[in-house]
Amino acid sequence: MNKIFMSPKDMKFIKSELELGKKISAIKKVRSCSMGENGRGLKEAKIAVERFMIEHDIVDQNQIHIKIHPDACRLVTWNPIRRIVIDMGDGEMEVDMEEFQFKILTMEGGVSVDSVGHMIDLLGIIKKWENNLENGLNL
Repeated sequence: MNKIFMSPKDMKFIKSELELGKKISAIKKVRSCSMGENGRGLKEAKIAVERFMIEHDIVDQNQIHIKIHPDACRLVTWNPIRRIVIDMGDGEMEVDMEEFQFKILTMEGGVSVDSVGHMIDLLGIIKKWENNLENGLNL
């Protein structure tokens, strides 16, 4: 299934616009800010918005009996992990994901190679989750 990734803020905007009956505004938003894309075509954005309306029980009085188009992309949010709290022996510290990777790679003494490997694996899992692979957490 194809997906159009949107920020949580943009997804809220789209839902709000649709609830106010502003379908054209929602379509324009999908076209202009779908993440990881250079925008979407009008037809693709329209049928994705209609699918979103059906999935969220938002009724368009002009199209009460609308069905999901077989080519309709699903609008989904991208949920970034901004920071993580880690304890590397000196107490807890909050780091962003790049800092976490740097800390792993520059650890000195007292940490086994296996522990570093586990932390790198964890970082990989977080990045996969962050990228919203096929089913959200397809590891």
